[in-house]
Amino acid sequence: MTEKILIIEDARSFSRVLKSLIEQAHGFVVDVVEDYASARALLEGAGQDYFVAIVDLHLPDAVDGKAVELVSRAGIPAIVFTAVSDRAMEEDLWLRGIADYAHKSGAFSLEYVVWAVNRIYLNRNLAVMVVDDSRVARRNMERLLKRQNYQIHSVASGEEALDCIERNPDIAIAVVDCFMEGMGGLALTGALREVKSSSELEIIGVSAQGGQNLPAQFIKAGANDYLVKPFVPEELLCRINRSADRIESYITQKKLNEDKNKLLGTAAHDIRGPLAAINTASKMILHQHVDNRRVNAMAEMINKNSMGLIELLESLLDVSAIESGRTELHLSKVDLSNTLQERVELYTEQAENKQIKLNLRLDIPEGMITFLDDIKIKQVVDNLISNAIKYSYSAASVDICLSRDGDLLLLSVRDFGAGIPEPEAEKLFKPFSVLSSKSTAGEKQTGLGLAITKNIIEAHKGKIYYKPATGGGSYFFVELPVG
Repeated sequence: MTEKILIIEDARSFSRVLKSLIEQAHGFVVDVVEDYASARALLEGAGQDYFVAIVDLHLPDAVDGKAVELVSRAGIPAIVFTAVSDRAMEEDLWLRGIADYAHKSGAFSLEYVVWAVNRIYLNRNLAVMVVDDSRVARRNMERLLKRQNYQIHSVASGEEALDCIERNPDIAIAVVDCFMEGMGGLALTGALREVKSSSELEIIGVSAQGGQNLPAQFIKAGANDYLVKPFVPEELLCRINRSADRIESYITQKKLNEDKNKLLGTAAHDIRGPLAAINTASKMILHQHVDNRRVNAMAEMINKNSMGLIELLESLLDVSAIESGRTELHLSKVDLSNTLQERVELYTEQAENKQIKLNLRLDIPEGMITFLDDIKIKQVVDNLISNAIKYSYSAASVDICLSRDGDLLLLSVRDFGAGIPEPEAEKLFKPFSVLSSKSTAGEKQTGLGLAITKNIIEAHKGKIYYKPATGGGSYFFVELPVG
């Protein structure tokens, strides 16, 4: 299910820009209403659909933050985004339970709000531990963190904190008070650091007393940051949210490193076989221990295995394009109908080996030309057709269709296989994702093909998506702009 955001804003030009930025950056569905009455009517019917709302303070039919109260009553975290600059009003809004507050001042304010809505969305997967022997202090921090969707573990002592993190190893951020009964905050910070590195656990020390050297003591004990009590809500949330950014950056980099190691292991394994075959065949030819018929067979072996190595190397080169987010295109006039006919003919023998029939339907005018990168589009078509063959059952068929829908060319490829389990569908286009669905004849899976395909399509300003096929199997759709 696509996550939804509500914008309550009467300035249309402003809401259009914000809506576009959020959709492009994160893919959320964004609904916009321009007044209090419309917001109330919408929330009465579908308030639970929104995970966050961006609210202007002054609307034509509601002033002084009335819409904020409406959103809060619906249980939706509210980010106030307004041109009003009034510190007393800001403090009042924080007391009312808003999730964040931003001023409409310059381009970065828009960038901040786009970041903040995604942060609230991602926080549902991050756990924060609050360690303080003051029940009031713990409750205040819990209340603020809940507005940001964090999972919260609250404990009253250092000893409880160590037990908590042992039972909950997913805790990513710890807010630690300095002066507590029993184990103090400095000792706890050192003990936590023995359990998790600073990349895996962000520790924020807090204290209402102590000298000017206390922040340095906390940092030297292993803390990542320090706050002086009493702190304003904005400061605490900014520090914790930036800590969350750093933790996620570490997790992402660690995952990329693991994926690269996995890829290198797979590549080394896949390269060893073809190279051994090429080496053996070349030695036999060089020593002339074979007749002409066998020489031809060896030459075919060398050709086949060297082509496999070239394909593997091309995939490795495409990984760098995926990670950088940049794919260089060389556009030229392409007749996509001819390309599909050519690729279907190329894969017919592979399909027939599994008794699979390739059905091609072209529903566009003959000779229709569009500007594409010919080589990369062939790579896309090859991946979709070969995957369909790979995952279709023997004696089934693969349906390939090209049609036009307004300013778009629509390519669909349908296989008749086991399909994709619904919980795994969102991983389809991510690099190195190997799903539980298995090829029907033991063909290799690298987890790279669809990620590379998505990168190429998006570089063409198009999109690719998946839908389960009625009756079993999978549909893959590619939309490309005409022209």
